[in-house]
Amino acid sequence: MKIKFKVTQSTGLAPAVVISKIVSKPDDSRYRVNNVTLSSVEFDEEPWKLMWNFEAVKRLDGGKFEISSLNNEVLITFTWHSNLLTPALMIAAFQFLLYTIVITTLRYFL
Repeated sequence: MKIKFKVTQSTGLAPAVVISKIVSKPDDSRYRVNNVTLSSVEFDEEPWKLMWNFEAVKRLDGGKFEISSLNNEVLITFTWHSNLLTPALMIAAFQFLLYTIVITTLRYFL
């Protein structure tokens, strides 16, 4: 289950400058830039990146920056999505593991 979000903001920078800043920003190779055109940048998350379960909630699964010009104004539209199923599955697996350990321990002492 993916939830999509969208935000639009205007800027005074040229589209080429905006795109170069976006492409230079991915931190620690957590995100991969997939497609760069004159008006958009698409990215996604490295699928095999190991992380703690609490980090998965804060991460974006992917997104797209779209740059458009309208009446001497540059608009940046950022669309991103996040998968809520993965963190929920991690929490359920942790709860199952904890439950199994508690039941096993109780059976040992009873």
